[in-house]
Amino acid sequence: VRREFIGVQPPCAFRCIPLSGAIVFESHYWTQQPVYPVWNVRLLACISTPVYTLSWLTCLILWGRVYLCVCVCLAPRMGLLKPAVIHSRFFPAIGGQNTKMSASSGDTIYLTDTPQEVHDKIHKLAFSGSRGNTLEEHRRLGADLDVDVSYQYLRFFEPDDAKLADTGARYSKGEMLTGEIKNELVAVLQGVVSGHQTAKANVTDADIAYYMSTDPARFARA
Repeated sequence: VRREFIGVQPPCAFRCIPLSGAIVFESHYWTQQPVYPVWNVRLLACISTPVYTLSWLTCLILWGRVYLCVCVCLAPRMGLLKPAVIHSRFFPAIGGQNTKMSASSGDTIYLTDTPQEVHDKIHKLAFSGSRGNTLEEHRRLGADLDVDVSYQYLRFFEPDDAKLADTGARYSKGEMLTGEIKNELVAVLQGVVSGHQTAKANVTDADIAYYMSTDPARFARA
């Protein structure tokens, strides 16, 4: 990493290329601030030489778009591969878009939860997008899918696109009740959680040793 730091520092800290186009610095800190991004672990991590010197292996940046832009510009000048980026969509908190999923508040689905715990958390805590306060109002006004947590979670976990589209259409029109869409989500989540627990129980020491191995042969292309 030290080699990459030395290579990154001159164009960043002294010529401010391409930092000046990605990060706004205050004029009176112009000589100090450009050095900070160079030390930032995100910059060094995504521009470091690929492990095992495999020329085809590059880095995937999950966050820090500014640093990605800097690295995309600098990498070719240093003879390195440009990093790639993965755009992600985050899960909403169970309590709704304006809340935070937190272990301390108990509104989190854990991979260690029992089927009953998954059921109780969804039915008690999952924010509803229903536009009505009564059954009659819900039937007439339907639900707002953009804020309904159960539907948003099904967008991630329901593998059948046709079923998801049908569920969304019926729920938004008021043909499906909040309890019914929550039941659908519970069934899907219980399958995900129980499947993970089963797979984890079947992991052996040999499996762990294989995935933790640093043998370069594991990374060779077929």
